[in-house]
Amino acid sequence: MIKPYFNINLDEYNFIIEKISQKNIIKFKNKKILISGATGFIGKWLVGSLLNIDNIYKLNLKINIISRKTKKVNIDNFKDFKDLRIYFIKTDIEKINKINLGKQDIFINLATDTSKTKVNDVNYVFNTVIKGTKNIVEALKKNHIPKIIHASSGAAYGDYKIPKDGYKETVNQNRNFFNDNNFYGLAKKKSEDILLNYSNSSKTNIIILRIFSLIGSHFPLNSHYAISNFTKNALSNKNIKILGNGKDIRTYMDICDLIIWIIKIMIKNKNKSKIINAGSNEKINILSLAKKIIKISKSNSKILLNKNKKNHEIRHKYFPNLNLAKKNNLINYVKLNKSIYKYILSIKNK
Repeated sequence: MIKPYFNINLDEYNFIIEKISQKNIIKFKNKKILISGATGFIGKWLVGSLLNIDNIYKLNLKINIISRKTKKVNIDNFKDFKDLRIYFIKTDIEKINKINLGKQDIFINLATDTSKTKVNDVNYVFNTVIKGTKNIVEALKKNHIPKIIHASSGAAYGDYKIPKDGYKETVNQNRNFFNDNNFYGLAKKKSEDILLNYSNSSKTNIIILRIFSLIGSHFPLNSHYAISNFTKNALSNKNIKILGNGKDIRTYMDICDLIIWIIKIMIKNKNKSKIINAGSNEKINILSLAKKIIKISKSNSKILLNKNKKNHEIRHKYFPNLNLAKKNNLINYVKLNKSIYKYILSIKNK
């Protein structure tokens, strides 16, 4: 029986499960899955989806969650984490190499806070992204974990000039591709290099997902991303302010699609591609995005373009090339209009 874990709509869980074949899902039987960052946006979607897959197919899954505050997670607002199939390991990425994690079949690392405050905090970026990745490699060695899916970011492309068909995984970046203010992107690239170097000298199956912009139900409303700010203002009938001419290009991947991709990668025995872009191919400029949000939300908001002020975004065009994803049978199902509608509906139903 499917349950609305974390207040996520049952139809969305059904949608995710329908896109993964039963034959492949059975490969999950008796698996032990280790997850860091499980209480974040992506993490809760992934945990809820895995619990529902287990509800339907009786796979005897064990989900082990890394958390530095296990009591808080169990008591506050996260009652669904009390499920008997979920076990908490009290540690964090900075200390993960110092404890015995036990037998794990796969490790999903989602532990990076992408709030504006955190990505601009040099100490946080160093300790969590770079030093944390070194600790993860030590933990993989110590506990003989055979597979890891590591959540990276499109920021790892730095300031490399984007081709017409989007950023490609084959780009060979170097330090010169990173703006001095983009130490988050540089740190993400460095963490990838640490994992890839380990992969070359071990049998561990390492897959790095370079995740681009996301959207969908329960996406954080108070984040620093344009789509959140536009939606928040539209729902309050406040004016939407855009710095610059509104021509910056973005794509937005629905969270359901991302979870389908992660689960498919989890199931696959051996992934030939070590780095895969995760995003959408439905391009839209920021001005059109604001108009779309106003229309879908039936808002009375007005759009104010401030062409005298520069947009301080590092990249004016930010979207992935998804050819490699398609070769790995990873495709997008949810259109942007639907994603925005679901996002707005989830906010209104809170």
